[in-house]
Amino acid sequence: MSETELAVIKPEQALKTYIWLQCVDGSIQQVEEEVAMFCPMICREMVNNGTGSSKNHAIALPEREEKLEPLKNVNDDPRIRLLNRLYAKKRKELQERQKLKDVQVQEEQKDERSLDELLCFINGDGGIITVSYTTCVIPFTV
Repeated sequence: MSETELAVIKPEQALKTYIWLQCVDGSIQQVEEEVAMFCPMICREMVNNGTGSSKNHAIALPEREEKLEPLKNVNDDPRIRLLNRLYAKKRKELQERQKLKDVQVQEEQKDERSLDELLCFINGDGGIITVSYTTCVIPFTV
């Protein structure tokens, strides 16, 4: 590159800085700092704690991120559009998980087995109920 080409650097060509984020599942992801700064929680963590600058000091994301509401995209920035799409996907996943949890709570299985069945299971009879009656003879003396 000539000196005149080096003097004009487009924003896309500039070196981008990244922030390290640790997801709930334990994976660590790299995100462009410019995009990550849209999240107030990430900004607070960076300013207050100085985390996110390296993989060893990644910002731990909470289990449920803030509101995941779409950001205003005044300049029609494709990164914000992509982020809003990601937010919509995450909101949908969270709603589906909540529905599954609600269904699981409603469908809690209750143990309907009888006491005899439980005892047979505990004693290792394989859950097969066998009832045997024996006659006891008690000697009677006068």
